[in-house]
Amino acid sequence: MVLIADDDELLGALLCHQLGLLGVTARHTRDGQEVLNLVDEMRPQLVVLDLMLPGIDGFDVLREIKHGPATSGTQVLILSPRTMERDVETAMALGAQDYVAKPFDLARLVSQLRDLDAGRMDLGVAADA
Repeated sequence: MVLIADDDELLGALLCHQLGLLGVTARHTRDGQEVLNLVDEMRPQLVVLDLMLPGIDGFDVLREIKHGPATSGTQVLILSPRTMERDVETAMALGAQDYVAKPFDLARLVSQLRDLDAGRMDLGVAADA
């Protein structure tokens, strides 16, 4: 299960659709507090997290996920238009596994998702995708 957390409804739908084509269950949410609620409830293997969310921002969401005893092992990939070096460094220091800047190449993103957790999560993507 992958949780897509992005305030862009169209992007969230696109990513859920693309992951669905690969046989991956994905759900989209647009709000920081809802991300935390869904992580606690659903225990996704991966959260694709935008830093710019309404309510609780992505940095605080990441901090909460990584400090929660039941959720600290959740993989988090940041997908954000924020490209300043300090944003990337902060996200990685808080425990993100990877950081992808928007705009992004969809095939490359899928490859990065596959590489993040090849041992625990089968994204159903051929190695040459």
